[in-house]
Formats: sequence, structure tokens, C-alpha cells
Amino acid sequence: MQNDEHSNPNLSSGYLISSEFRTSDFPMITRCLQSTPWASDIRQEQVEKAFFHSLAVGARSRASQELVGFARATTDYAVYGYLTDLFVIPEVRSLGIASAMMSWLLNSEELREVTHLTLLASKPSVEALSKSHGFEKTTWQTSWLERVRR
Repeated sequence: MQNDEHSNPNLSSGYLISSEFRTSDFPMITRCLQSTPWASDIRQEQVEKAFFHSLAVGARSRASQELVGFARATTDYAVYGYLTDLFVIPEVRSLGIASAMMSWLLNSEELREVTHLTLLASKPSVEALSKSHGFEKTTWQTSWLERVRR
């Protein structure tokens, strides 16, 4: 996994992108995910396990070192990958942080050769961001199904 900072010309210089996470980050990540429609009932133990078994990236304020965003990908490292849990706290949205994290993931050594990457865009802004990184609406997907264990 990459642990280096990622430079992105569209990212404010006040933020850095890295794959390094601290144990103290997980309560914040859990709260952020619980505020979304896709993970409202997620528990911190699940978040920690999911991040441990994923390629994950975070964005930090250079000044405070506080985590302000995160994203992760699950993959077989060859054919299929799924980008998920892209989140930036409301106070710093529109500063290029989501785009920088997506670039970091897409350009990572682990995902560079994966031939099929997918994501579910929950908002028009996420769809626009994804299209700016080369994603397109699928022609083959007619329905998205899920099995939820409670």
C-alpha cells in the first residue's frame, strides 16, 4: 500500500492525501458513514475490518492533521474493483479533495492494472466527479441487487 503523499494540482495545498490511518480516525469515519444512506447502520468494528481489507485513502488537513475525507476500493487486483465510501466532510467540500482521493486510488499500483472498476454514484455531483475520472454509465447493468445481513 502506498504511504506517500499524493500531489494533485486541483487540491488545495492545505490538504494531503495518504493511505495512513490512525486508530483515532475510525470513530469519525464511522460517524460520517452513518450519516449516509448506504451505511446508516454500520458499526465501528465493521468500519475497521472493511478498511483493513481494502485499499483505503484519506485526506488530512496539513494544519490540524485532522482527517477530512476518505475513500476505499475493494478488488481482486486483476479484473474487478469497486470504489466505495467516498466521503468529504461538508466544511471542506468543493476544494478538490474527493477528486484527489479518487485520483490517488485510480493511479495506485494496486488498481492501475484492474480492467473493470465500478462505483455507485449516490448524487449527481458524485456522478460528475466520476465521469471526470473516466467512468461511464454502464450499458449492461439493468439493476443493482444487494443482500443485506442484519
